[in-house]
Amino acid sequence: MSRKSFFLLAYFFFACHLCYSQGIEFVEISSFSEAVQKAKDSSKSIFVDCYTEWCGPCKMMAKKEFVKEEAGSYFNPRFVSVKIDMEKGEGPALAKKYDIHAYPTFLFFSAEGKEIGRLVGAEGIADFINHVDSLIDGKKGLLYYQKRFNEGERDNSFLTEYISQLVPLYMVKQISEVLKNKSGEEIVSDSSMYYTLRNIIPSFNYDNDLFLKLYSKRSMVHDLYGLDDAEILDKVWVAGLVSQSVEYDFNVFKSFNKDKFDAVAAFMRNHGVEKEKELVLEAERQIAFESHNCARLFELMQGDLKRYSEKLDHKLIPELSCLVQYYSNNKKAMKVAGKFIRNRIRQLKNQDHSNEAVFERDGQKVLLSDLVIGYYNDILSKIPSE
Repeated sequence: MSRKSFFLLAYFFFACHLCYSQGIEFVEISSFSEAVQKAKDSSKSIFVDCYTEWCGPCKMMAKKEFVKEEAGSYFNPRFVSVKIDMEKGEGPALAKKYDIHAYPTFLFFSAEGKEIGRLVGAEGIADFINHVDSLIDGKKGLLYYQKRFNEGERDNSFLTEYISQLVPLYMVKQISEVLKNKSGEEIVSDSSMYYTLRNIIPSFNYDNDLFLKLYSKRSMVHDLYGLDDAEILDKVWVAGLVSQSVEYDFNVFKSFNKDKFDAVAAFMRNHGVEKEKELVLEAERQIAFESHNCARLFELMQGDLKRYSEKLDHKLIPELSCLVQYYSNNKKAMKVAGKFIRNRIRQLKNQDHSNEAVFERDGQKVLLSDLVIGYYNDILSKIPSE
């Protein structure tokens, strides 16, 4: 080998090593179609990092995992890698098209732009690469189940296995398509299928056909699985009322549209929703809390401030904190809040602690009731003296 060839070869290997040691090379694109074209030109697959500016796990993956040498060594020879903010540009349209409901979501496409699979959530790069390998292998990935489904397989055990792959990926549209020909009764009566589906129910839109089928069997859900499961269905309506009528700016309340709120409420009435009025008031209460409309919030809290229940602590603690911060000039509200907190603390101290959950805080084991008492005491300390 000539001296010149040797140095050229050495430079080539050095450049490759430098490239990979810098982690994943994300390509700047103006549109997703440009990424598809680049993939075709280079005979590579496509990796899309779907992120938002407010997503902490997205930033962790970008700053700590994708910059590692092993990430570059794996991804750069195989993928055209791109990052897309799902709240800007064509991001919202892609989120809708590809049924994305959680972040970070990582999409993988063939060079032709056909989805191979996806991953959701943050993890170490070694585990991430192993999961990507499994997706590409296709033996038990989405393409495997899609193929069986397209070939007509429809028995309950297969459908349950299929949706078990879709639920962790928050693929609501595809789940709805897979179960399109199943009645609400068939789904609810099959405990294996129902429990597989259960965790994705809060991600449904209130007007989703699958959700409406499930809700039509609310009483059956209550009888078979209990009140908590029936209330999971109820909360979808509350979430729909809020999400359709409230505009946020980086997760902070910006504005409320009463016409849109009323439209969802009318939809609920037309579908015979049980406890429709109660759920509408619950949504109003959430909006009052988020918008710091403390007069309305205090009004809607009255019923719960006369009850003392462990199930209510998680809701009342932030609401009482809101009242103390933004409504401290209302003497009646402060008097009622103070009375409730003192009574609740007394009740918590006197309850049976033998089977109570224990948590670790600052290296010490703490009873759940002590944590709750701590939160209530903090609020109490901020109530102005009469």
